[in-house]
Amino acid sequence: MNHKRKFEALETNIATSTEHGDGQSPTEDLQASVQMDKNRTENNSKSRNIPQDTIVIPDDDPVINDQALKSQQGKVTEKSDGIMYFQRYATLRLLQKMRDDTLHEHRVLGDRSAEYEMDIQTLLTETEMTPKLTSILKKHENIWKMMEAANPISFGEGCQTMKIKRKKLKEAILLRNKCQELDDICHESNWILPRYNVLPSVTGDMYQASVHLTGPDFNLSADGDMKVTPHDARDSAASNMLSQLQQKARED
Repeated sequence: MNHKRKFEALETNIATSTEHGDGQSPTEDLQASVQMDKNRTENNSKSRNIPQDTIVIPDDDPVINDQALKSQQGKVTEKSDGIMYFQRYATLRLLQKMRDDTLHEHRVLGDRSAEYEMDIQTLLTETEMTPKLTSILKKHENIWKMMEAANPISFGEGCQTMKIKRKKLKEAILLRNKCQELDDICHESNWILPRYNVLPSVTGDMYQASVHLTGPDFNLSADGDMKVTPHDARDSAASNMLSQLQQKARED
C-alpha cells in the first residue's frame, strides 16, 4: 500500500513538472514562442515602414542619381522642344498673315493702277469729248484743281509741255536698261507701265521675276535670271525686256 501511494505521488510530480499553469504541452510552448518572435519582427518592420523582404539602398547611390539626372534632363529637353515648336508655329502664322495682307494690298493697288491706266489710254486715244472722256475729267476734276492751286506755275508748264502722242516702238529710245530705264521709256512713249511678278524659288534662297509690257503695236513678256534679292530679280527681267524691245525695233 505504501509502495502504491509513492508511485501515485511520483506520477503526480511528473505530471506537474511537464505541465504549465495554462495547461499547454512543451511542443505548444515552443510554437507559441516562435510565433511571438515572428510577431515582434513584423511589428518592428511596420514601425519602420520597411517591408520584410525589401533591401534598403542608400540615398546617395550613384546609379539612381544618374538615372534621376537623365530623367530631369529629358524633361528639360522636351520642354525646350515644345517652346521651339510653338515659336516656329507662331512665326509661321505671323509671316503668312503679313504675306496675305501684302498680297491683298498688292491686288488692290494693281486694280487701282489698271483703272488709272485705262483712264490714261482713254485720254490719249479719244479725240472728241465723248461721255466716257467727260466722265474721266469729272472724276479727277477736284484732284487736278487741288494740284493747280498748290503749284499753279509748274502745273501750267507741265500742261504746255505734255506730249499727247504715243510713239511707235521704233520711235522709242531703247538704249537704256533696267527697271527705271524701262519706266522712262514707257513714260516718254505714253505706254502702259510694265507689270512685274516676282516669285521665290522652291528652295527659298533665290528669286525670279517676269515682266509683261504692252504697247500700241506689241505685246511682250520676259523672264529674268535667278537672283538673290527681289530687286535684282526685277532688274534682270527688265534688262531682258529691253533686249527684246531692241531686237523687235531692229526687225521693224
